[in-house]
Amino acid sequence: MDTRANILVIGSRDALDSFRATTRTCLRAPVAVVRGSAVGPLHPAATLVIEDAHLLDASAQAAVAAWTAAPENADAQVISLTSRRLYPLVVAGDFDADLYYRLNAIVLNVDEEAR
Repeated sequence: MDTRANILVIGSRDALDSFRATTRTCLRAPVAVVRGSAVGPLHPAATLVIEDAHLLDASAQAAVAAWTAAPENADAQVISLTSRRLYPLVVAGDFDADLYYRLNAIVLNVDEEAR
């Protein structure tokens, strides 16, 4: 079993682009990518990358939550990229709290101003 912690990456668009370019070759294949609320069928993967996690609507959040709970994805890692903090969306009821805690194992602030 090669379980890896999920990572929530927060930063400006430029900082997220830099993070994405730097880490692309380090992701375990196969890689599945979700962009905003455009979630199609999610197949088993070693890494799930969620682009613009703050844009996930309720159905996209449900699809990602179901994917993370599926036994065949138990060893998968989820890397979520967002330019907005998700916790205020949880408090406002716009982001599922259970999914937030699944995605929030490790938080990286890659905003250039924070360096």
